[in-house]
Amino acid sequence: MKTWLSALGACAAVGLALGAAVQAAAQRWETAQGMQLPIADFDKLPPMTTGSNRPQYDHSGVYNKPFYNPETKSYFENYSATNGKYDIEHRYNWEAAQRVAETRTYHGVRGRLAVIKTKETNDFIVKNLKPEDGTWFGLQYFCDLHALRWVTGEFWPLKAYQNWFRPWNVEGTNPRNQERAGCLSDKRWMGVHYWGKNAGYKWNANGTAKEFWLMIVEYPTGKP
Repeated sequence: MKTWLSALGACAAVGLALGAAVQAAAQRWETAQGMQLPIADFDKLPPMTTGSNRPQYDHSGVYNKPFYNPETKSYFENYSATNGKYDIEHRYNWEAAQRVAETRTYHGVRGRLAVIKTKETNDFIVKNLKPEDGTWFGLQYFCDLHALRWVTGEFWPLKAYQNWFRPWNVEGTNPRNQERAGCLSDKRWMGVHYWGKNAGYKWNANGTAKEFWLMIVEYPTGKP
């Protein structure tokens, strides 16, 4: 009897320790986000669009045609070297996409991966460019710092406008996982991209080795 009770007590202690660890991890995440961890809302999230569950591309994007946005006083372009067709020779990770963006010019202004600071700018891009799954833009997430930074070098407050598909620290299909496998790389950051129409044109962070063939390029001309 004593042995059985001792084993039961040990199991209870392990359970309490595990629960405390999970709660502490959640609290750290809440602090980094500046918001309450929405455990109850995870069941309401749209399905993951990874692997065999990913919706088929609808190829509805508008490619290689700059659109002027009066709010930002800049042009935005959904750039594709292949006019939206998949080509293994024209895939880019986030860093390579930024280099490609910087080689492009419009009205004499050099491009960059797009900076999207407001809902209005995001809505403008969605309406005019219809970015598909895997479309890079100019935001990075730095894992150790729990910080977001635009390609301009500006750090972005975690409470400022964002449009995440699901919390950016979530890995795989487990919404309560507090780690990101992509953050285990030496560079310790992830690039941010759009998921497409079937995911509501939401944002997602991915590892530095991830490659896509589409990107939103912005040309900050200051005028039409």
